[in-house]
Amino acid sequence: MQKTVKLPKWTMKAALLLALAAIIVTCVPGNSRADNPIDYSKYIMRVGISYGSNSPGYASFTTTNGTGFKMGYYGDDRSFTELYDLDGETAITVIRSYNFNIATNSYVTDTTSSANVVGAWHLELSVDFEDQKELDAGVSKVFALTNYVSFPAFTKQGYRVRIGRFTSKEDAQEVIETILERLSSAYPEATLKAVANGTNAYTVLRSGTRTVLYEFDGASKQLGIKAYGNSATETKYGSYRYLGGFDFVQYGSKTFAVVSVVDLVEYTKGVAPYELGPNWPEETLKAHAVCASTFGVANRERHKSYGFDVCTGQHCQVYRGSTSATVKTNNCVNAVAGIIATYNGKPIDAVYHSTNGGYTENSENVWVAVVPYLRAVPDTFETLTYGNNGLWKTSLTGEQITAKLRANNYSIGTVTKAWVSKVTPAGNNYSITFSDGVREVTLYKENMRFVLGTGILLSQRFNIIADGAVYVNSASGMLSDGLAGVCVIDGSGNVTQLDSKSRSAITSTGIVTIEGGVASEFTFDGRGWGHSLGLSQYGSKGRAEAGWTYDQILKYYFTGIQLTGIG
Repeated sequence: MQKTVKLPKWTMKAALLLALAAIIVTCVPGNSRADNPIDYSKYIMRVGISYGSNSPGYASFTTTNGTGFKMGYYGDDRSFTELYDLDGETAITVIRSYNFNIATNSYVTDTTSSANVVGAWHLELSVDFEDQKELDAGVSKVFALTNYVSFPAFTKQGYRVRIGRFTSKEDAQEVIETILERLSSAYPEATLKAVANGTNAYTVLRSGTRTVLYEFDGASKQLGIKAYGNSATETKYGSYRYLGGFDFVQYGSKTFAVVSVVDLVEYTKGVAPYELGPNWPEETLKAHAVCASTFGVANRERHKSYGFDVCTGQHCQVYRGSTSATVKTNNCVNAVAGIIATYNGKPIDAVYHSTNGGYTENSENVWVAVVPYLRAVPDTFETLTYGNNGLWKTSLTGEQITAKLRANNYSIGTVTKAWVSKVTPAGNNYSITFSDGVREVTLYKENMRFVLGTGILLSQRFNIIADGAVYVNSASGMLSDGLAGVCVIDGSGNVTQLDSKSRSAITSTGIVTIEGGVASEFTFDGRGWGHSLGLSQYGSKGRAEAGWTYDQILKYYFTGIQLTGIG
């Protein structure tokens, strides 16, 4: 039988207050998932620096302000696991574990004899060491007892000492008994085996020498390195300096891809000085930093088949590490660190272009899909004379156009007519048409730039001016060619029929002279540079100079977005 317990009034009141408090706590916005955003600054980016056909056979690294390099590997979660510390070594060269000539920086065949060759065959001592301290002591002891080159290695068995730099297996095996005898007093039960060319095996040399500092033979892992010394240690590779570390991905038997491994903030600092000038307004730099960070998050594993996320070229974003970073660009990146642009909770494709000439464009009029945040908006803040080729003009002969069309598998004779056949509501060209007098070829959207050349058509915003003809456009295409027989109406309503003489006409770019007769050359007179989608770099510059903040700039160019993250 249950008993009913009667609570005092003050106890009941307290219980109600506690229950109410619990309800309030669970309903506080700060505890909701939406208000506990991801700290995107902690995202780790993998950037391909040298890969594919440019994969090197060796790679040299110098830390410009560090004190050494850590050896290890990057795990599936992209975290770095340290295995060995090369303290005091500030210039190292990484090679695959094959016979390598340091004078020619090339691999050589077995038995090649030269004072410049680092032999890839070693003898491995069958003794396990617990950590680097024990391993270093073992290396010193082995060298003292044998008088053979000895160095530390990490293998699938763990920490091991390796001995010698032999150029063939036979040379290594010949001295096994001699070395075992010399080691018998310290390691009586030990054995030696000849090793070389292991799976994912890398050898680390002191740059410019045959000195082997470390060997990584991790089988299922790839070597990773990381300079250290202070909070912003830089490493020089090639012509550029980088923050963070490097991973190596086997490409061929004697080549490997070099991958820069950095957090999202470090990655963005390597983009900011190159896509925009460091002297640009701070709010423009901040807006662009958010775009660069958003691009990084949205394109993780874009180049997964190569073993990294993004590349360093126009296919992704220009990235050259910390080489040209300034205090200003770094401060602007830090100011928006951890913030990205999202639409319905997902990172956007934060595309940008140099200039658009007056109006951005809808995504479906350039590419294919309708992207809700890539909507056309007017842009009156660009100063086109500041931008590279914001105002441009280029000419092609009919024969040149024909050659380009045929190279792209379009069947057409020599082009004698060309016109804009459809314009978008934003004033950019949706299609252009070419004719040889019998057949017509129409190019649509961004394909017109790819066929004729992105260095010829810098944007989709242009007029076509023929040297010997004039074309009047309508929904059905060309109405008339040549000036002869064309009728014009003046301001008083008088109708006059033209002859084939030269005339002047007003276009979107000003007054031009149009010749009568047959067209043999076509001038493309345009404005803007790029695909005109998303953020305009020079437009954002003008807006920042007019007092716009970075978030206002982003929300203008990207319709309906939110700025998300911890920042």
